[in-house]
Amino acid sequence: MSAQFALDSAVLHRQRRVILLALISYLPGAAILIGLTAWAAARGTAAAILIGLSAVQVCYFALMCVYQAIETQRMLRRAAGPAGHLTLTATGADDGQRSWDWAGVERVRAYRTSVPHLRVYLRTRRRVVCRSTIYGVGIDELISAFEPFGPVADPDRPLAPARDAAGTTTFFFNHWQLAARRRRNLRSCWQIPLIAVPVAVGLGLAGYWPVGAAVLVPAAVLISITARRVRAMDRLLALGKNGQGRLLLTAGNLTLAGTDVAIPWSHVQDAVLVRGAEPRVTGVISCPDPAHQRDGRCRFADRRISFSIGARMYATTIDDVAAAFGEHVPVVAHN
Repeated sequence: MSAQFALDSAVLHRQRRVILLALISYLPGAAILIGLTAWAAARGTAAAILIGLSAVQVCYFALMCVYQAIETQRMLRRAAGPAGHLTLTATGADDGQRSWDWAGVERVRAYRTSVPHLRVYLRTRRRVVCRSTIYGVGIDELISAFEPFGPVADPDRPLAPARDAAGTTTFFFNHWQLAARRRRNLRSCWQIPLIAVPVAVGLGLAGYWPVGAAVLVPAAVLISITARRVRAMDRLLALGKNGQGRLLLTAGNLTLAGTDVAIPWSHVQDAVLVRGAEPRVTGVISCPDPAHQRDGRCRFADRRISFSIGARMYATTIDDVAAAFGEHVPVVAHN
């Protein structure tokens, strides 16, 4: 038994670009706030303390970006050689920086966060973190590679697709990625005012209320944007409540997540497999029988309802979803 994962240079380059863009935002902000703190110190202790609180937070984020950029650059250098591999064998494992024996492993746990990873807890009280994203694979693929060597605790593991003898396929709602996005945006909702309000109040105490108010305007815009994203995540996560978080495909009908309406396959049209950054299966629900539309017997008469089933919504691949749809209606692939 063995498995090997190589650091994905393309993923690391994208990660470094995101970090550098964040750093470009934080560094000028840190410099401005440090200057304002020094300026406010000559006008009052309270103003300097408040502006300094904001400066400390922005400096911390800037330092974290610097640290992450350095770590990403190190991984890019490792990716070019043998040290850029995570190797699992029957006796132990090596991630290019450290190695361990399975006999010395106390437990392994999966964390399905915005940065999904495995934590290997060693009996020596050391901990090894294996992030799936830097290897260009999903957390489930990394878990599958570790499981032959020992159990992996995965309390948030979504249910795998199920198929019964009658040919009914059920895809269960996969909430963890949406929940991770929601937590990240919700964190921004309180971090933004925590940075902006002290500096705004500090400027007001120093006698510059118009400038302080101007600081709050972009903060309010950012909070509005992140709050809107949180509400969007809440709407999607609501699909998984009350047992309706499944995509049900029977021989005669389709039932979408969040509903209990059985849609005849004859009403599912223009099914398309769309690949790209967000792979999905799209289509339209409408009544195909003009006679039914005229006499009002069809609940979908004179209606065209578009649907989009994202790959991240279910604990499977988009190809599996497309194949299940293909058993009942034609599915056109579109890159």
